[in-house]
Amino acid sequence: MEPRKPYKVIGAYDSETTNINENGEHVAFPILHQLGLLVGTPLTDITPDNVEEHTQIELYRHSLDMYARLDQIVSASADYVPVILCHNLAFDMYGLSSWLARHDVRVLAKSACKPITFTVCDENGAPRLVIWDTLIFSQQGLERMGKDCGYDKAVGEWDYNLIRTPETPLTAEEIDYAQKDIYTLLAWFGWWLRRNPDIEPDKLALNVVTKTGVVRERRLVRFSDLKGRGLRRKVGHYWLMRCRMEQAKSDDELFTMLAATRGGFTFCASSAASVPYDLVDSDLCVTAYDATSQHPAQLVSKFYPYGFRERNTEILELAFELIGKIPFSRILECWDKPFPVAF
Repeated sequence: MEPRKPYKVIGAYDSETTNINENGEHVAFPILHQLGLLVGTPLTDITPDNVEEHTQIELYRHSLDMYARLDQIVSASADYVPVILCHNLAFDMYGLSSWLARHDVRVLAKSACKPITFTVCDENGAPRLVIWDTLIFSQQGLERMGKDCGYDKAVGEWDYNLIRTPETPLTAEEIDYAQKDIYTLLAWFGWWLRRNPDIEPDKLALNVVTKTGVVRERRLVRFSDLKGRGLRRKVGHYWLMRCRMEQAKSDDELFTMLAATRGGFTFCASSAASVPYDLVDSDLCVTAYDATSQHPAQLVSKFYPYGFRERNTEILELAFELIGKIPFSRILECWDKPFPVAF
């Protein structure tokens, strides 16, 4: 089996569109495609000061020309899987849909309208190109991202009320606006990687595709090599072993498991939730919380359901009978786990 190639961000993609009303329906189609490719500099070294110098931006007015360029990238021989950033892929995917339909594509998505990644594969199913939605990852607009990293994104230079075609000449200001969307995205990711040294660049769009992915990867880097007292193997080994044991046997079982452990089962004192505090024996202080991640963190820190499986009627009836025989005194004594089974 051929070893898996590392992932590598090679650039960013964006498009500008014209909006028209067609029989009373709002329709948008691209009249400019922007592809910015990094030249000779890794993403970690990209800064607001050098991003324009180290990014080659290619502008395509016709979609077929853009498709041909993407085909060149897919067919090129490389020792890595190229990754192209796209901010708001849920919108830009419509301009790429005809090209994507020509290829074998794996999709990671939140819903039918919210893709996270499109992975273009070869005839053997190996990835050849990944297009990654960075809006889902950053959860910020480009203007805010530019302010965070120190790159001034152009604002207001593109009038979306104008109707254009791929033949409509573009002004220098409009081209500048389109290019700076690319520069902003690349500058922000260079800035973000330097602020998050736990995350290796080759994990982007592979293990790290959402904010939750960042938390998981950081946990893996920081804790998987720890070895508990009296344990023969490292924590990462036991974690993978537990994951394999708890892996759902079917999609229905997985969806039920997710629904049953999402919300409603977290016990956290209101006096302690989201309150800044100093860590014991440390110069660190927790001053902010990710509320979305805080729920599973509180849950896992105490107890988490295990042995979650779909059961037949007979097993469920026996379980219900067992619950009915638990005395109230035991429930009060073992309030954190009052019953031997859960539903």
